[in-house]
Amino acid sequence: MSQPVSPIREPLITGHKTYHDITEDLVSPTEKTTVSWALATMASALLLGYGVFCLIWTFWVGIGSWNVNRTIGWGYDITNFVWWIGIGHAGTLISAILLLFRQKWRTGVNRAAEAMTIFAVMCAGLFPATHTGRPWFDFFMFPYPNTRGPLWVNFNSPLLWDLFAISTYFTVSLLFWYTGLVPDLA
Repeated sequence: MSQPVSPIREPLITGHKTYHDITEDLVSPTEKTTVSWALATMASALLLGYGVFCLIWTFWVGIGSWNVNRTIGWGYDITNFVWWIGIGHAGTLISAILLLFRQKWRTGVNRAAEAMTIFAVMCAGLFPATHTGRPWFDFFMFPYPNTRGPLWVNFNSPLLWDLFAISTYFTVSLLFWYTGLVPDLA
């Protein structure tokens, strides 16, 4: 295969390589698994297993295992909830600033920031469910008509307000993300 000769500069790829040779050079590092990759995968699987164990332990024992039976100001659940909401706010802030300044190059960054927001809000949405300690009772957080008499949700409960706030934030983030996708979908 002959290389085009430019009068301006030297070709970027030297050595008379074909497209197949270039593809092999680019792909070959990803095709072989190293020992460090296997160790990192095992460590990740171990941490995932520990997280699943902790979640099952929380559901089995209750949220007292988080040390919230004592009088403390904050528990692990609220700090993690606020952390995930903060990550979501960062994605929304990035998208909003780029939109306000009408940046032409914002499309790719907006997609990543809005996807980050949506996934962060979904992660934050897990915390009201795990905060109850008994996820099979989570349907009590949703206001729905029932046949159990005058049983209704407790509107003074912070869990219910977390549920409303997360669902509203998720809906707005999803609409903001979808609005950015409309030109690409057309």
